[in-house]
Amino acid sequence: NISLKKYGYCVTSHGGFQKRLNDKIIKKKEGLINTFRLLCDDYSRHAFVELLTYQLMGSKRVKLWTNCKEYWDAKTRASNLPTWEEIKFKTHSFNLTKTDLNPIGYPITIYTRTNAITHQFLIPHYEYDQVDPPVKVSNNDFVIDAGACWGETSLKFAHDCGSQGRVYSFEFEPDNLEILNKNLKLNPELADRISIIKKALWSDSASNLFFNNRGPSTKVSDDQDNQAHQSTSTMSIDDLSQSINRIDFIKMDIEGAELPALKGAEKTLRMHRPKLAIAIYHKEDDFVKIPQYIDSLNLNYSFYIDHGTIHKEETVFFARPN
Repeated sequence: NISLKKYGYCVTSHGGFQKRLNDKIIKKKEGLINTFRLLCDDYSRHAFVELLTYQLMGSKRVKLWTNCKEYWDAKTRASNLPTWEEIKFKTHSFNLTKTDLNPIGYPITIYTRTNAITHQFLIPHYEYDQVDPPVKVSNNDFVIDAGACWGETSLKFAHDCGSQGRVYSFEFEPDNLEILNKNLKLNPELADRISIIKKALWSDSASNLFFNNRGPSTKVSDDQDNQAHQSTSTMSIDDLSQSINRIDFIKMDIEGAELPALKGAEKTLRMHRPKLAIAIYHKEDDFVKIPQYIDSLNLNYSFYIDHGTIHKEETVFFARPN
């Protein structure tokens, strides 16, 4: 069983905590234990238990291990980078600042926010560096960036994969695409390595999904009665991979559509066995269902978990072929 005491936590079951324990843990006990058993190192196991404890007890009682000097130093470095003009992002009431990333080792100029620089470039949460070799984009890799948003990850992946690599970036939300295209124009050399696919990643390439414009938080639904104002067509990774020689790395952060998208990648996963970085924080069941599905394919992967913020968002499940 998962032992909180072993990982440094002593909890009592009373009041509201007992209800949260019943709702979040006991009902999914076997699935959570299975995920825990899949993890291949102590860092991941500790992270898993700490994240569950954080979900149960909240930020007032649990301070995540990510809330450390390294994290705050990175945020300071990001906020001190050279900047120019700002542009307003239509969907949300905030501005994006044109920022030079050369001082932190990336020949990239980009419209973005300080948090994105921290989490994508300084403490990149789609990389797992607790093992050797790390789970990350490498030179010459062919990469799928599912949930490209404004292009931070796509440009970073294009830099990391080098001139012989390739990035296939999925993004369909119109306001995100507008910023993404601006950022590609600012970085023409890297943009030559990036192909934008203006579709929602899904289990098939024949569906029509519905959504409201919510910028980085845009979610798709196959329910036409959800009062969504727009729709988008879909594509599966398996259909995309028919025209690509190989897939070496898949990143997914697509607001709860990760499991359908993975089911539409089964042939690709079996054929190419790419490295995986899959967000598992959008739905409560993702801590169970996403690891369970990938493991069920019996692809001889090693599994890890890491977390990229001091809040509940940005938990990523990593898989590396053995």
